Amino acid sequence: MGATMGTRKTRLPRWLADVPSDKVFYCCSGEVYRNERELEAGLARMTEDYFVYHVNSEKNDFSKWVQDVIDDGYLAGRLAVCQSRTLALQIVSERLAMLDKPQARREASLRAMLPQTQRPASRSEVAPRRAALRRTISAT
Repeated sequence: MGATMGTRKTRLPRWLADVPSDKVFYCCSGEVYRNERELEAGLARMTEDYFVYHVNSEKNDFSKWVQDVIDDGYLAGRLAVCQSRTLALQIVSERLAMLDKPQARREASLRAMLPQTQRPASRSEVAPRRAALRRTISAT
């Protein structure tokens, strides 16, 4: 147990780790994003024209990449309804701040272990599940 605790401190959640080189996001500006932190930095530098190329009424490349490659359904869902670069940047920044908190990381990891069909679909379902997650975490 002592050996695994040492590695846990240095392991990044998969949402913060680099994706494989064949799954990186290629922005039309020429930038390449390998993880959510790089996406955040790219959104901060990106022009509105580049953003609209990737997010418009026909598609949302950022949401799709975050869902399909990074597998962060929470962030992908929030990005899916986002139509402005500044809001997308705010959403990604808030998610990264949430993942930087150790408690939030544990909860996010536990949520990710749930099959898609068991993940909360509405706010009314979130509170009971969050309480159950917290009980599970505190019991360990």
